[in-house]
Parts: sequence; structure tokens; C-alpha cells
Amino acid sequence: MLTGVHAILGHRGSGKSRLARAIVAPARRLIVVDTLGEHGCLGTTVAPDALARALAAGPDAYRYCVRPDNLDTVDWLERVAASRPGCCLFVDEIDYWYQDARAVAGEGLLSLARYGRHYDQALVAVARRPADLSRSVTSQATLWCFPMREPRDRAYVAQFTTFDPATLRILRESPEGYVLETELARAGLRGVERGRFDLSTGQFIFPSKAVSP
Repeated sequence: MLTGVHAILGHRGSGKSRLARAIVAPARRLIVVDTLGEHGCLGTTVAPDALARALAAGPDAYRYCVRPDNLDTVDWLERVAASRPGCCLFVDEIDYWYQDARAVAGEGLLSLARYGRHYDQALVAVARRPADLSRSVTSQATLWCFPMREPRDRAYVAQFTTFDPATLRILRESPEGYVLETELARAGLRGVERGRFDLSTGQFIFPSKAVSP
């Protein structure tokens, strides 16, 4: 079961969407905030009122995509996901809605980020500009970071190596999937652990083990 908070960061075309789809693939209960209308393959695309009617029927499993046109709708979707045990919320281009790292996130997003794991919930957020992503998300998240060109974004992400090196994972696509470079910092030293993310199984494959995201 997919739980926890996952923030996938990187510039356009770096592979964020493919990785996000692989991470949410195991979710039986999924709500997608499809900001740009690119993730219809993940579930049935519906309007907000249709989603409310469908969920009122009490389905055990569901996968729905909604393309919101304002922040109020995004906030409502976050609250809906937070109220449903076992639900995974995938917010694509989350920095489009929260365009400042100091932005006040809604109650639903905060609940998922802080307490979702206790209710078997998950939050998956994709952003192009890490420095603009709400810290309410990044403070709780495992960060999946693709290479970045913008110095401000790189400086922002680098902060996390100081406080919790294990949460920073640098990715780059390869023909076989994704190459993972996990930065380790101990006594000022850094090492690199390389592995491959297998899209078909949703696991990171290392020479001696497999690690699920």
C-alpha cells in the first residue's frame, strides 16, 4: 500500500510525470489533481460534482482525475482526499497553485502531509520549481529530485542534505529506467549509491536489494 509524502522535483521534460505515474500505480484509491490535463490515463476524468456523486456511492476502489480551474477546487479535492482512509492524492504541478514556499496550504493538504500515514493515505506532488513549493509539503516529504538548472532551486534542495541526507534522491532517466544517486553526508563526506528504478515493478533495484519508493 502506498503511504507517505512524495515530492518529485525537476525541470520540464526531466521525467517527473513518468515517475509519478509509476509511484501511484499501486494505489487502489486515487484522486488526481490533473493541473495540465496530462494524466487521464491514470483514471476516469470527471468534473468535481461528478466526483462527489461517485464517491458518495461508497466505492471500495476508485481512480479519478479532475482538472481544476481555481484554487478553491484544488482545496476541496485535498479535503476530500484527506477525509478518505487509504486514499492517494496526486497533485501535478503543485507549484502552479502554491507559488511561494511560504504559502499557506489548505487544511486538507496539511492533514495529508502531517497525518496521512496514520490513515494509510499518500500525497504525491510534482513541481518544476522546488523553491516555490510549499514547505508544508517539503518538510514532510521524501524528495525525488531530477537535475535542476536554476541556482535558486538547487540551493533550496541542497538544504535538505544538511538536515536529513536520506531524503534527497537525485534521479536521471536512462534507457533501462531511472538511475538513482542517493547523496549520503556524514562528517562532511559524500558518497553516491547507484541503482535503477524499474517502472514495471515500482522498485529501485540495487545489486543486493530492492527498495520500494
